[in-house]
Amino acid sequence: NNTNTNNTNDHPSSSSSPPSFDLRVFDVGANTMMEGIVSPLLATLFPRLQSISLYRTKMEGTLPLELGNLHHLEELSLAGTKING
Repeated sequence: NNTNTNNTNDHPSSSSSPPSFDLRVFDVGANTMMEGIVSPLLATLFPRLQSISLYRTKMEGTLPLELGNLHHLEELSLAGTKING
């Protein structure tokens, strides 16, 4: 009977990686106060994201390559932004 409870996914590691959180939906759509670029930390901090809604914001620039690591992502809404990539 294996009772090993040392699961690395449950405990923060001692490395310098930022923590991650179980957020599934990131929705700031239609918020005209949101401006700037999409941070690569979005994918690092929230690796289980299923939906990102940035539509009708003042966000701009290129999507970070790190978003490609979001294996659960099903929806990415960018309509009405100046985001490309």
